[in-house]
Amino acid sequence: MKIYSFATCFKEYDIFDIKYCTEKDFGVDQIILLEANQTFKGDEKAYNFKNISQDKEGVLYEQLDVRRKFIPNTFMGKLRLAYKRFLPSFYQKIISSPPWYNEAFQRSMCGYVPKINYSDDDILIFSDLDEILMPSMKEDLVNATYKYGIITVKLYFTMFYFNLVSVNWSGPSDYSYRLFMMTGEYFKQHHINYDKLRKNGENCKLSDEIYCYPKIAGFHHSWLGDKKFIIDKMMAYAHEKEHENGGEVGSIEKSLHDGISLFPGHKLEIRNDLPFLPYILSHKDGKYKKYFLEK
Repeated sequence: MKIYSFATCFKEYDIFDIKYCTEKDFGVDQIILLEANQTFKGDEKAYNFKNISQDKEGVLYEQLDVRRKFIPNTFMGKLRLAYKRFLPSFYQKIISSPPWYNEAFQRSMCGYVPKINYSDDDILIFSDLDEILMPSMKEDLVNATYKYGIITVKLYFTMFYFNLVSVNWSGPSDYSYRLFMMTGEYFKQHHINYDKLRKNGENCKLSDEIYCYPKIAGFHHSWLGDKKFIIDKMMAYAHEKEHENGGEVGSIEKSLHDGISLFPGHKLEIRNDLPFLPYILSHKDGKYKKYFLEK
């Protein structure tokens, strides 16, 4: 049995370091990173992880040339997708804008890497780069995956800092139904589209179909980085308009300084009692000290 972990990437260097080291402790045999050469908004971008992934044992880095795959975020691009608003499928309706379509395309490529031949007993983990499982939970999670074929987990949701935690995020409780674990057999039998799975999950459409492990089993460390990283990500992001500040530099600085969410109505609180990931704790007073918010 091997464990494979899939994620797309942009330029989340700090969180990749944490995910890589933590997933090695979890027993992941191979981390597969997929990176596109355009943002979700359709702007050209470099392959930022090309050099970073080279010295990481157990990382398979895949470059996606999407210049003929992504739909431009223009009037004509929006027109091409307008018909999706009238389709009966909930999933099709919500990817009716070019940035959402582009995000969906890139994420749906997870799992479909010709260089890997999964066995039925292999475990596949699908998540965003900033969603990380606790190594101590491996045995329970693997056993549950074999029992049900596919599971999801609950996550602590933090923003900007490791100890700044979400209080009232919408959707399934404890940020569940975003990260999924499944057997190779389940993946092949159901022809999994990870983006479709995730979007249906976060919109509460899978709670009766997919087992949710009852304990919080990891972290969603969102928007971890400095002001420049946050601005760059926001400008490339699929749902920029949902943010309170829309990318205004002064507002982002205030959010970082005061621990205020990027999303309107979203409340955060400082919690220092969390079971922080061991790799983070080992560097809490060093390189990650800046990611702990003081009261």
